[in-house]
Amino acid sequence: MDDFLILDTDKKHLHKIKEEIRVFLWDELKLTLHPKKAEVFPIDKGVDFLGYVLKNGKRYLRKDTVKRFMKKRRKYRAMIRNGKLEKNRLRDADASWKGYCKFADSHMLRKKLRI
Repeated sequence: MDDFLILDTDKKHLHKIKEEIRVFLWDELKLTLHPKKAEVFPIDKGVDFLGYVLKNGKRYLRKDTVKRFMKKRRKYRAMIRNGKLEKNRLRDADASWKGYCKFADSHMLRKKLRI
């Protein structure tokens, strides 16, 4: 895994930590931080991390994560109708998605999708 999240109330301290991480990654591992993903930002609108949005003590599924799953599900259903995929593959994908969703506040979404 290469994702991590650092929280602090002091913006200057976060920038200092980010610079220390940048230097370490380059000097020790010859790696660079992703320019768009290594950000310091206020968390009042939530924190987007690993396909979830963390906000007000709750974990929500990111909208594009849900859209990607729905697109994949439609594709699988079409392939089943055309005889190019077995039904158990869709069941496996739904089971995997259900497990992923359980880590978020997603009861209503799962109910709506009948998963």
